[in-house]
Amino acid sequence: MRGVGGPLLCIGDLLCDENYEQLNKALAGTDHSWTGLTLKLCTALDTAKKLIESTNSNVTMLSENVGELEKMIKKGDSAIAEVRSIHSSKAKGLLHPVRVNPDQNSLSISVDSEV
Repeated sequence: MRGVGGPLLCIGDLLCDENYEQLNKALAGTDHSWTGLTLKLCTALDTAKKLIESTNSNVTMLSENVGELEKMIKKGDSAIAEVRSIHSSKAKGLLHPVRVNPDQNSLSISVDSEV
């Protein structure tokens, strides 16, 4: 019995239809064939656990990468805002020559007060 899809796993996603039906019949009956089929179920569940752990690890790494990208975007937005401010001030004739400080990690623009 296959799952309908979506992000959640069900036992039917891990076992083939034949094994799933055999396990259901064995559990409904009185023979001991259910023990071997239960082992298949446990193996399938162990596989699901490993899949989930791998997915969680990938999600954590992706989340960290998104955080780094957000920091870069904020720095870029800040630099753009600062450049726009300087451009606006220069258009009004309020600025003297601009000096960029290259020895800092982030963009820093200072305005020389002397011409």
